[in-house]
Amino acid sequence: MNFKSYAQTIAMTLLLLGVAACGGGTTVQDHILKAQQFTAVDDYNSAIIELKNALQQDPKSAQARYLLGISYLDSGDSASAQKELERARDLGWPVAEVQLPLARTLLAQGEYESVRELSTRGVADQLAPSLLALKAQAALAQGDTWDAEDLIDRALRQAPNSFDVLYAKARITASLGDLEGAEATLSEALEVDQEKAQAWSLQGDILSRRGDLTGAIDAYDRSLSVQPDDYNALFKRATINLQIGEFDAVERDTKKLLARAPQHPGPNYLQGMLHAQAGNHTDAITSLSAAEPAFNQFPLAIYFLATSHLLEGNVDQAASLANRFHKRFPDNAQGRKLLAAVHLQEGKDADVVTLLAPVLERNPDDVEALNLSANALLRQGKTNEGIELLSRVSTLQPDSPVAQVRLGAGLLMGGEGAAATEQMESALELDPQFQQADILLVLNHVREGDMEQAVSAAKAYQRRNLTSVTPYNLLGRVYLEAGQREDAISAFKQALELDGSDPAANHNLAQMAIADEDLQGARDYYQTVLESERASAATLIQLARIDAIEGDEDAMLSNLQEAIGQEPNALAPRVLLARLYLKQGKAEQVAPLFIELEDAQKQNPEVLRLVATAQLSNRDSSAAQLTLEQLLDASPDSAPIRHMMAMAAAGNGDSARAKEELKRAIELDEDYAPSLLALTRLSLASGEQEEFETYLSKLDELAPENADVLLLKAARARNQDDAPGALEFAEQAFVNQPTDGTLIAVATYQEANGDPAGAQQRFAQWLEDNPDATEVRMAYANSLQLNNDLSKASAQYALVIEADDEHVIALNNQAWILRETEPEKALEYARKASSLAPNSAEVLDTLAVVEYVNQDYARAQRNIERALETRPEHPSMRYHSAMIAAALNDDDKARETLTLLLAETTEFPEYADAQALLDQLNTEG
Repeated sequence: MNFKSYAQTIAMTLLLLGVAACGGGTTVQDHILKAQQFTAVDDYNSAIIELKNALQQDPKSAQARYLLGISYLDSGDSASAQKELERARDLGWPVAEVQLPLARTLLAQGEYESVRELSTRGVADQLAPSLLALKAQAALAQGDTWDAEDLIDRALRQAPNSFDVLYAKARITASLGDLEGAEATLSEALEVDQEKAQAWSLQGDILSRRGDLTGAIDAYDRSLSVQPDDYNALFKRATINLQIGEFDAVERDTKKLLARAPQHPGPNYLQGMLHAQAGNHTDAITSLSAAEPAFNQFPLAIYFLATSHLLEGNVDQAASLANRFHKRFPDNAQGRKLLAAVHLQEGKDADVVTLLAPVLERNPDDVEALNLSANALLRQGKTNEGIELLSRVSTLQPDSPVAQVRLGAGLLMGGEGAAATEQMESALELDPQFQQADILLVLNHVREGDMEQAVSAAKAYQRRNLTSVTPYNLLGRVYLEAGQREDAISAFKQALELDGSDPAANHNLAQMAIADEDLQGARDYYQTVLESERASAATLIQLARIDAIEGDEDAMLSNLQEAIGQEPNALAPRVLLARLYLKQGKAEQVAPLFIELEDAQKQNPEVLRLVATAQLSNRDSSAAQLTLEQLLDASPDSAPIRHMMAMAAAGNGDSARAKEELKRAIELDEDYAPSLLALTRLSLASGEQEEFETYLSKLDELAPENADVLLLKAARARNQDDAPGALEFAEQAFVNQPTDGTLIAVATYQEANGDPAGAQQRFAQWLEDNPDATEVRMAYANSLQLNNDLSKASAQYALVIEADDEHVIALNNQAWILRETEPEKALEYARKASSLAPNSAEVLDTLAVVEYVNQDYARAQRNIERALETRPEHPSMRYHSAMIAAALNDDDKARETLTLLLAETTEFPEYADAQALLDQLNTEG
């Protein structure tokens, strides 16, 4: 056939294929053929798509299932591979072909026992050794080295030149510690097939264990050239590069690893180590926290996470993590020094010295340990011992200005100012630009009260650093200390001439502006910092504090939320925002502020206190009690916390615990007024007169003009039948503290003195100026209702319901007032109240009576029975049950109920009605 006729034949064939495709569509076999073509070029994703298309047309295609399983296996999805291979086998695909790839999927998923149970029976002779090799690896993974060696020997006898068998033999040999033997066997495997990624990866493992890190990296490079996305090889190569300091290479591999597994501890460990190495401790904390759960695998993650927290000032978190590392590796010198640094921050100076003693015993010249121990000794007042250690550091590092300055600082703490000055001047001779020496020299003069010398030294420091803002800021602070305010302002402004956005100078000038009540000036200084690249959560917090002074809660909220956005792990803005929420009555928003923080931050005493306060505000006493138990572990001798615990216990109905905690608070602080008030009220309510007088007497000494104390005096006068005296004390409380509460108290006593009209006038006047005072309006409505001014009472309840349509008492009382005049409307109110308080006997009683008026006697009976389950002796409710029973023609029950009731008491509002109903029933009976 010539070229032209061949081309024509091809064109005709393609045309016919096109016609066939248009007429009959793509068949199952077409999809399978395309999938095999994709697999041949390692395009497994496209192959998987084609095979899924085939299975859409024929779900029972065993060939498509088998090939889909193989494609999943080669792409690394062993779980999906197992599922498809098992389906292919169930659909009749030859077991001999399924068994080997199925073993690989099970081994990849760690199902070692399942691999070992697979039989080689029926497997093709050329495949059986490979299956034996996989079974050997499974046995090895389970620690059964005897069976692993036996299986691999059987496989070698059957196929001495099989790559799979030689590779498995190398793995087993390496696991037994024979690295040379493993490497020799692996070389044989690579002679069979040099394009197997797993072999090069194993070569990297062996070389790494032998200490040949460069060779290991080369081996992993070869592995990844064959299989670029091999997660394990990437991770191992990155780990070794981290060891040898090839950080750019680590970063490249880490990006690939994170793209595949963003939450996995391994790549987050690598990313965290990169951040820590670069000094980016905030991001290091984020990444290393994700690696923390794999502490056993990556112990250094905890070490560097603790270090980053310490450098970020998160001492509590650093302490917890450093302790964990030290417990795991008690003999590790770096771990001991890290924990010592944390203890130094915590003020546990004695622990520092104890912790570092073994380190210095092993290495007396460990400069880090010497410096930490010296600092701890100096802070304990053991000046001579501390200076001795610093002198040793100075001898070990005679040319280090840092060592000389530390020795000078030690001498300074020991009161040897002249010797300290000499050491710091020596440091400046070694390095004239060493600013720490200059700063300590200035501070030494300030400490000795020699402000003239302090100013002189600060100016000398300034002359040596003409382009730095630090000397000006230091000079400004010295001037402030010396009382030279104008000179201080001038120094800070000179700093701003060099760097207008310098945070320190702006902050100092802002604080001086606040002292002068120039809040706008202070805001301008902080705004300057905020507009620069140095914007920080600290600046936003300062602006929020100004917002608080000005009462601009919206701006404060905005600045604090932005501060949290900038530093999500920072505690300060969250604490301030929690306080704002509590002030605004948004207690439910407090706890969510702290959910995302680490456990150590959540255990911060201030966080626990705020959460407990919010829980108490939300009447979640059980949760508050649990929170306060944690807080008491940290602060058992705090009167305020004991008081909060008492409130939680009371909310849980544990009055004994409440009283016990209140008394404990008073033992801790005999003048703690909130607990004294609570105990006084408790003793008043329980009739313990002697205790009441004791506590009230103490309160009278502490705060005789306090409104709460005056109201307690009013209560005492009332109990002594001194109604005018009670009113007088209440009037005084209102004058001293005119609030809703004192207004209600004085009006109540006024009514008790026989002047309900005056009390109601007082309520009405207060509501004119304070229309949102719901509790005052409720007291006003109650007074009107009790005095039978029902239309006015109903009008007040209506206003309460308009403002709060879930106010149960207002709904209930309105239903009662309207039951006769507007029964259907009353029923709406009663049902709404019952839905909000379904177990309230009083609400159920009202509902029952309103249903009775609406002639719904069956429901009325059910609800009055529910009310009586809670209040079985309540006279009015018993009368209502009789009234409803009579309406249901159950005269015997009604008569029995009324007879018993009237025999027991005459003291209830409906006594006359009850007697009349009984007389009627007796007459009719």
